[in-house]
Amino acid sequence: MKCTKNTSFLILLLGIVCTVYACGLTMKPSPKEQAQKTEQASPKQAVAPIQFIENAPFDSIRMLAAKEGKIIFADFHADWCKPCKEMEQKVFTDPAVANYFNKHFINYKINIKTPLGKQLKSQYRVYDYPSLLFIDATGETQLTSIGYIDAPMLLEFGKDVNPL
Repeated sequence: MKCTKNTSFLILLLGIVCTVYACGLTMKPSPKEQAQKTEQASPKQAVAPIQFIENAPFDSIRMLAAKEGKIIFADFHADWCKPCKEMEQKVFTDPAVANYFNKHFINYKINIKTPLGKQLKSQYRVYDYPSLLFIDATGETQLTSIGYIDAPMLLEFGKDVNPL
């Protein structure tokens, strides 16, 4: 069989088509890539975290607690505190915790580096972080937790302080 220019061209073209086709078959996304695409296509439902009041005078928080008949849930935290950040991401966003705390408490977040935070830190003798205090409207501490706790434990503490 004699090879002409047309035959050589067709063989070359057929080789390119086969190579492209073969590459297309091996370029399938991995299961991990497929899962990422699925997550992007259907984003997770947003979780409403605990709704905290920040940077408000403590006296106004106490007055609000008295008016609504609720206990104050105070989160003493520091920007550099890794367990504080973990609680913010994992515990305060837990749906059961957020629903219970938003309904039954005045949630107050206190950055210990602010002037108000320094004053309250001294007043309530807070030395470790995170420190979670349940405080009544008169300013008396009802329950204190120091360090990271998980969502079920925080929910249990909340229910101990404010049972249904």
